[in-house]
Amino acid sequence: MDLPRNANVQELRTHLTNLLKQLEHEKKVCEEIHKIRIENQKNNWWDKPIEDLGLADLEKLKVAMLELKEVVQKEVERRTT
Repeated sequence: MDLPRNANVQELRTHLTNLLKQLEHEKKVCEEIHKIRIENQKNNWWDKPIEDLGLADLEKLKVAMLELKEVVQKEVERRTT
């Protein structure tokens, strides 16, 4: 009677071990993604939270948004005429 129970316990232990390995792998992947995101934010001012932008970057953002606004307005006009 203990033999099937022991086999089930061993199976559960194996499954738990596999899940823990998978969890550790996912944590490493998450850490790598976080590192990449941080690096991209350093290189690309537009990826930074707006609160972290300096005056020069805010001015660039303003110009980019005004250009985008013009492009969108032209596209709307093109589609409605």
